[in-house]
Amino acid sequence: MTIAGCGRFAQRPQSRPQAGVQHAQAGPRRPCAPSFLRRYPMSLRTVVLTLLASSALVLGGCPQDGEDGPQGDPGQKGDAGPQGDPGATGAAGATGATGPKGDAGAAGPKGDAGVAGPKGDTGAAGADAACADAEKLVITAITGVPEQNFTGDDLALTVEVAGADGGAVTDADIIVLGDTGPEFMPGASFNEFTANASEAGQFGYLVMATDGCSVAVEAFKFDVVQFEAKVSFVHLVNGVPTSVIVAPTGTTSGTSVSFGDRSSWLTLSDGVATWDVIDPSDDTVLTTLPEMSFAYLSEQFVVVYNDGANVGFTVVPVDDTEPATDKWSLRVFNGTAAAVKVFADDDATVVFDTIAPGTISAETVENPVAALAYYADVDGDGETDFRVNLSSSSQYVGKNDIAFVYPTTTGPKVVLVEYSPATGSLADYVVSLTDLHTALVSLVHLSATADSILKLRPAGGTVLGTVSYETAADFFVTVNAGSFEVLDSTDAVVATIALDMPKASRDSLVFYDNAGALAWTTFTENDAALDSGMARIGFFNGADGVALVTAGDELGPEIFVDVALGGRAPNQIEVSSSAPKKLYLDTDNDAAVDSLVTIANGFNDGNLYSRESGTLFFYVDDTDSFSALYRSFGTVTAGSTTSFDRLYSVTEYVPPVIPDYVYGAGTFAATPASLALAFHDDTAVSNTISVAENCTLSNLTVPIDLIHGYRGDVEVTLESPTGTVIYLWDGTGSSADDLVGVFTDLGSSGPPEFAPADALSTFNGEEAQGDWIISAWDNWADSFDGSLNGWGLNLSCE
Repeated sequence: MTIAGCGRFAQRPQSRPQAGVQHAQAGPRRPCAPSFLRRYPMSLRTVVLTLLASSALVLGGCPQDGEDGPQGDPGQKGDAGPQGDPGATGAAGATGATGPKGDAGAAGPKGDAGVAGPKGDTGAAGADAACADAEKLVITAITGVPEQNFTGDDLALTVEVAGADGGAVTDADIIVLGDTGPEFMPGASFNEFTANASEAGQFGYLVMATDGCSVAVEAFKFDVVQFEAKVSFVHLVNGVPTSVIVAPTGTTSGTSVSFGDRSSWLTLSDGVATWDVIDPSDDTVLTTLPEMSFAYLSEQFVVVYNDGANVGFTVVPVDDTEPATDKWSLRVFNGTAAAVKVFADDDATVVFDTIAPGTISAETVENPVAALAYYADVDGDGETDFRVNLSSSSQYVGKNDIAFVYPTTTGPKVVLVEYSPATGSLADYVVSLTDLHTALVSLVHLSATADSILKLRPAGGTVLGTVSYETAADFFVTVNAGSFEVLDSTDAVVATIALDMPKASRDSLVFYDNAGALAWTTFTENDAALDSGMARIGFFNGADGVALVTAGDELGPEIFVDVALGGRAPNQIEVSSSAPKKLYLDTDNDAAVDSLVTIANGFNDGNLYSRESGTLFFYVDDTDSFSALYRSFGTVTAGSTTSFDRLYSVTEYVPPVIPDYVYGAGTFAATPASLALAFHDDTAVSNTISVAENCTLSNLTVPIDLIHGYRGDVEVTLESPTGTVIYLWDGTGSSADDLVGVFTDLGSSGPPEFAPADALSTFNGEEAQGDWIISAWDNWADSFDGSLNGWGLNLSCE
C-alpha cells in the first residue's frame, strides 16, 4: 500500500476503551465501509476506515465539547460467564442475590449472570464552534495523469479542491492512497504529487482531502503499458552501398537492409528515435535521420530515398484496413526525382494522379485480382514510360500493397511490399517492368531474293535483331523515329529505312520482293480487345496480282478485296478460334479462284488462340510458288510480347465435283428421319444403301451424321457391292465429339470435311450398282454411347 499525506493525516495514537465501561456515542453509527470503497481490496478499505475514524477523533477534539448524556437504563441480561474455578467447601451460605447456592464439591456451578442494565440514550452532538461555519470540501478534479501511460513516464498529479459554494481551496491536507503501482510523493504545492511509472499494470487510487472539519474522497485509475511500435526500413537510395545498417544514433549495431528491399519488422520500445544510416564496410555514417515520433502500436515504413540533393526520408503508415472480399489495395510511393503518374491498361485512364518525389499516392485503389498491369509515366512528360507487370497469381487477395518506385543505374525499378492485415506480416516481390520507351517490332522476312539472314540496326548503331527467311522475330526499337539500316549475313548494308514507331506501339516490318528487288513496309497491329473464343486476322499481300480473298463457312464471300502488292488489307476479320478455315484466292485477277490456303485445325492449331490478333502474309517463295506465313501476337490485351508463326501451304484450287447421283439414308434421305442406330461398348450397327445405276465410279464422297461423346472410341467402315472394305474412321480424334459432316479425299480433321482413314478413291473404277454397307462400332467399354443417325453416297461416274 502506498500513502502520501501530511498535516492532519499524520498518524495519531488512539486509546482503547476500558472493558466493561459504557461510552456515550457522539453521533449516529456509520456504515462499515462507504460504497465508494467496496470496489477496492479489504486492506485498502481498512486503512481508509481507520483514517476516517482518526479524522472523526480529530474533528471531535475541538473546543466546547457538548455535555454528557444521562445514565442509560440497565442493560439486558448478559450471556452466561465462563465456569469458575472450584470453590472450597464452605459453610452453608445464604442464597446469593445473583445465583443459587453452590453445591459442595470440587467445582461449584457458575452463577447466573446479572441482568444487564438498559442501554443509555444517545447523547446530543456537541457543538464544534471552530467548524460551525465551515463549508464541506469537494474534490472537483484530478488532473495530470492520462488513462494510459508508458513505463518510465514521470507522472504529475494535481488535485483540485473547492468548497461547497465552488470557491477554490488553497490549503488542505491531501493524501493519495494505492495498494500497488507508482508511489505519489508530495510536490511543490499542497495539491501536487509526482511519481514515476516504473512498472506496467492497471492501478487504482483514492484521493482524500480534509481541512480539519470535513473530508472529501475521490477515486481514479490509470494504465501503465510498455511502449511498442513497429517499423520497417525501405532502402531506395541509389549510389550508396547496396547494403546499409540502420542503427540508433551513436551506435553501429542495427538492422541491415539491401538496396531495393525492406527490413523485417523492428520493434521500438520508445516513441521517439533517431537513426544513423551506416556503411557496414567501414562503419561510416552516411546520414543521420532526424528525430521521428511514433504512435503506440503503430506500424510504419521508414523510407530512405535519394531526394535529388541528399539522402532523404519519409514515414509511410501501414494501411491496416481489411480489403473487400477477393480484393486487394494498392498505393504507390515515388522514390525518384521526378513526378510519377500511373495509368490503367488502356494507357489513358489515370489510376494514380501526379505523385511528387518522396511522397505516397493520396489515393488507395482497391482492385480485383485480375487488375495486374499498369502503365507509369516516370519523367513527367505525360507519356507512359513503363508497363508494370504484377504477378498473375492470387497472392494479393486480402493484402494491402505499396509499390515503391526507385531509380537504379539501369533505369527505374519497382518493389512491391505487401502487408497482411489479418496477420500483420510483410512480404515483398520484385516487379517486372517493360520499357515502353521502345516500340515492339515484328521483323518478317519474306524476300526470296535477299540474303537468308537479315539484320536491323539504327544507322551506325548496334544490331537490334536478326530474322531468317520465311520466319518472323520480335525485338524492341529503342528510339521512336530515325534512320535504320538493313544488313545481310555479312553485315553489308542492303537497305536504309526511315522508321517512325511511336512509343509502346506494336508494328510489323515486312521484307518482301517487288520486281525481283528487296522491298519493305511497316504497319501497326490492331490490339483492341476481343471476346473470349474469338481471334482477329489480317491479310498482307507480298505477291503481285492478288485481287480477291474469299472463304466459305461463316466467313462469307469477299473477305479481302483488291489488296495491292506490298499492302495490307484495310480491314481485318474476327473469327472463331476453333472452326477450320479455308481461304480461297484469285491470284491472277481473272475473277476466278485459283489458289487455296488450308488451315487444317482452324486458327486454334497452336499458333492463334482466343483473344489474339495476327496477320496472314501471302507471298511467292524461292520456288516461285505461293506460300503463306501466319503471325500472331499472343494475348495483346494483357500486354504480352510472345508471338507465334507458322507456314501454311498454298495449293491449287480444285473446284468441287458435282455428283451424278445422290443417295441418302436417315437424316440424309429425301424425307429426313433419324436412323437412331445406337451402339456402345464394343457393339456395332450397320445400314445399307442400294444403288440402282450401273456405272463406273470416278469420285465418291460420304456424308455422315454420327453422334458420339468420344470419337476416339469409334470405328466406321464402308463396303462396296464388290466386297471392297475401307476405313472411313479408325478411332482417331482423341476426345472430340461426333462425326457430323462429309468424308472426302480433300478433307481434313473436320468438321465439316473429314479426310477418310483410307482413301475413297480406292473405289474408283468399280461398278456402283448394288448394296453399299456402312458399319459403325464402339471399340471401348466406357460410359460413352453413340448413334448413327444418317449417311449417304455422292457418286460421280465416268
